[in-house]
Order: sequence, then structure tokens, then C-alpha cells
Amino acid sequence: MLLSLVSSFLKTQVFLPISSERVDNSDKNLCTQSFVKYFFLADGWTVGRVWEFGGLWNENAWRRKPDIQLLNLCLWEQDEKLWLYRVEEAVLMVEVKPINNPSSNVAQTIGQVVLKRLISADQVIERLTVTGAFNSQPVE
Repeated sequence: MLLSLVSSFLKTQVFLPISSERVDNSDKNLCTQSFVKYFFLADGWTVGRVWEFGGLWNENAWRRKPDIQLLNLCLWEQDEKLWLYRVEEAVLMVEVKPINNPSSNVAQTIGQVVLKRLISADQVIERLTVTGAFNSQPVE
């Protein structure tokens, strides 16, 4: 039952369609088609640079920051809490890096960055199903 709620949450957001399939918005007088991507990020890590089709995200050209949202869903994998993030269609890849927190063990990794591969809503549901250990907590 909880998995079906998560599935409906991922696929029925109001402001953007959440599906790996392209959605035809022609009936809404919109000239674009869109789909949303996701990635998991562990506690103690933050998003760095963002890439789009033309290279690094250019806030001057886009006139805004990329839409990256922390969702109210996490899973536990190998004793690590992984939070689910949603990104807009234009984003191809995100760089993540440890947060500089002196009390964190992650801060001991100097200069470490990782490029995250983005996944579809169906892949998120599959990963939640495989791990069988997901949790939903309020996001502060």
C-alpha cells in the first residue's frame, strides 16, 4: 500500500508531470513536452554544479537557477540515508560534494566530488521496491 502511495506521489505532481514518458501538453496550449528526472543524495552531501544540454548551467541565459527539489522521501541503504531529489527536464547531470561540516565524517574527504546519474520515476520506484527499506519524514 505504501509503495502505491509513493508511486502516485512520483507520477502525479501538479506543477510538472513526473514520468519517464514524454507528455503531450498541446491540449494545455503549451508548446513544450517535458519529463522529470530524479537522483538520490546522502545526508552530508550537497549539489554543486549542474549541467544542461549546452554545458554548465548558465543562470544568465536561463534567467534562473535550475529547479532541483528535495522530496519528502528517503531510503536506507548500507546504513546511509539517501534522500530523493527531483530535477527539471533540462538538467543532464549534477555534481555533488560533501558539506563542509566539522562534526561530519564526510568532511574528512577533501576535494571529493561525484557526478550523479539521473534516473526516471520508474527507476525510483524499482529502487524503492528492491531495497524494501524506504522512509518518509518531514523535510525541514
